[in-house]
Amino acid sequence: MEVGETFEDTAVRELREELDITVKNLRFFDIFSGPEFFHTYPNGDQVYSVIAMFTADHYEGEMKVDHQEIASYQYF
Repeated sequence: MEVGETFEDTAVRELREELDITVKNLRFFDIFSGPEFFHTYPNGDQVYSVIAMFTADHYEGEMKVDHQEIASYQYF
């Protein structure tokens, strides 16, 4: 998240940056957190992630993977 962004703003921005799509009609689905979301980065930084999941029934554009931050994607 960037300073001042909502979870929804972040989801829309990240999908645009990483898959080149614009999402419409986001709806909150669930939030995930806890010990199973602990991660240690190669540089030693440790984080507990909080993940907000949304659904959407429409997007515009053709999905193109950025390959700098993600290796692949799936949707259902």
